[in-house]
Amino acid sequence: SYHIHFWIDSSNFLPESKLELDKIATFLLKNETIKVEVGVHTDERGSIYYSTKIHLARAKAIANYLINKG
Repeated sequence: SYHIHFWIDSSNFLPESKLELDKIATFLLKNETIKVEVGVHTDERGSIYYSTKIHLARAKAIANYLINKG
């Protein structure tokens, strides 16, 4: 399991998370038939609507990063 961390209240991941994302990208490039599922957690500070919005934006940020890696 990999741990990607984001800035609070943001869909921008912390710089050190790029190391984890790069490991995932390398693995996926070597194993092109594998499919992945991105799961994201948010805390309960905001409303359900807001948490869902951040949740989806974070998942999309991860997917976009990996897609841009190839």
